[in-house]
Amino acid sequence: MTTATITPVLVPSARSVRLSIAVDAAGVGETMSVTRRVGTAVPAAVMGATGLAAGSKVITDPEAPLNRAATWIVTFSGGLVVESDPLTVTAALASISDPVLGATAECAVVDRDSLTRTQRAEVLMVEQDPEPWVVWDVPVGKSMPVTMLTLTPAAESALDRMLATGDPILLRCVCGNHTDRWIQPVDDETSVTRLVKRPSDTSRLWDLGLCVVYSTNPRLDEAARGNTLGDLYNAVTPKTLGAIADRWPTLGAIAEDDL
Repeated sequence: MTTATITPVLVPSARSVRLSIAVDAAGVGETMSVTRRVGTAVPAAVMGATGLAAGSKVITDPEAPLNRAATWIVTFSGGLVVESDPLTVTAALASISDPVLGATAECAVVDRDSLTRTQRAEVLMVEQDPEPWVVWDVPVGKSMPVTMLTLTPAAESALDRMLATGDPILLRCVCGNHTDRWIQPVDDETSVTRLVKRPSDTSRLWDLGLCVVYSTNPRLDEAARGNTLGDLYNAVTPKTLGAIADRWPTLGAIAEDDL
């Protein structure tokens, strides 16, 4: 009979939560999935943690809300359901991150409230019909302008790395009044300016232009980048030091790899 525990641990540098799942006597072919519960909302799937082979694992949840308590649930195909104790990721500033890249930056959000939704349509003139035909395509998703402020060189560097990939990024706010959103800049360019023209000032104002707003996590099937011994354990088969040595010749190679 399968038994399990799930323990959340805060990772302050990444504003994320590391989930240590200990499983004993999992059934042959049994699978498990991990979800996150916040308040009375329907539990949401954790990135890269759906339909996993049942077993002890360490999973990183980069979408834990800021300043709101959450619990994590592991559900087994055999019927066992285990829920963790609550944990809160406390923060004074908002967070912008690319969990797959492994980059996170603190920021102050200046503008993100003007949500719009446009429709794609084309007007056609059909021969022998004096009236125009309006052909509607699939409606596009919501979009909004995003402007934010970074305060440190480290945050500036991290955000620059994220924007260089062009991939969707996660914006989490601290106030509790705004929904955490996955966004993706779609304008031709983004800009960054220095607010105070002094060498000692490290603040930068970022104008990301118009950003597509995703209704759900577009990268849900991908796992957040990890850097723990548990991630290393999960990355090799069989679970031996020899398997680790066969894959990575040095500790530096392990550190550079995306686990």
